[in-house]
Amino acid sequence: MEIKQQLERLYAEQLEEWAEFNERRALMMSHEQRSLSGGGLAVAVKVRNNPARMLSTTARVTMVRGQQDTSPRHCMLCPDNRPRQQRAVSWCGRRAMQVLVNPYPIVDRHFTIAAAVHQPQRFDADTIADMLTLAAQLPGYAVSYNGPRCGASIPWHLHLQAFPVDDTLLNGLSLDDEVCDGVVRRDVLPLPVKLYRGVEPARVAAEFVDATGGDETMLNAVAWSDGAVAPLLAVIERTHHRPANFGDGDGQMLWSPGILDLLGIITLPREHDFTTITAEVAAAVYRYISQ
Repeated sequence: MEIKQQLERLYAEQLEEWAEFNERRALMMSHEQRSLSGGGLAVAVKVRNNPARMLSTTARVTMVRGQQDTSPRHCMLCPDNRPRQQRAVSWCGRRAMQVLVNPYPIVDRHFTIAAAVHQPQRFDADTIADMLTLAAQLPGYAVSYNGPRCGASIPWHLHLQAFPVDDTLLNGLSLDDEVCDGVVRRDVLPLPVKLYRGVEPARVAAEFVDATGGDETMLNAVAWSDGAVAPLLAVIERTHHRPANFGDGDGQMLWSPGILDLLGIITLPREHDFTTITAEVAAAVYRYISQ
């Protein structure tokens, strides 16, 4: 059975077997959605209220969270610590990976793809190669990466995500005739994006990761394909992870932009932020995190 069929079968089975996941998915699907346009936004974006994402939104984004144990002992992506009902589909590219339903989905058919071996989040050649391979094997899905300081809520365990392209602004990027190889596009996503196709993963990685073991550039990335052409890889560089007014006090906002927020789906766990955010505010946040 092809990996795409395995994933979709896993999703359907987990909805039947795992009551808590089914409930969270149903709540996610029932939450209100608004559209924002104008106000300095390059494109219209969606805003969704999803209280179940509070833990991820407020997670600290550092490889060492104070005294918190970052070893496999307490890592929720390691098999011994996952919920009893959560099952996995194995996939092997350059690394052995395990595909799981995302227990707190942002969109329908949202998956987490975790390295089988506990290791830190890193945008290296192997990660890029696996993103491209998976994207080629999952037409209609995007395969994404959140950097350890840019939305990865468990940065000490390497993981990707997969979700349908149709839910995102990626539909505005033609797979057939895009000019790639580092060309920057600014007209179809809220932030500038660098596009690559047909380049060596090691060459792309060298642009963003210190080969001597230092920190990588603040970034998010996504690969996708329709199955007819080679996958396209988009890399979005960042200067900040969160808005300058991030927080839950007066005049503050709980928005922690990850890859889906950059692809046109803003997820806000607090209803006040959902009801009050404007296109001007969203555009200002996008500018702040990318300049």
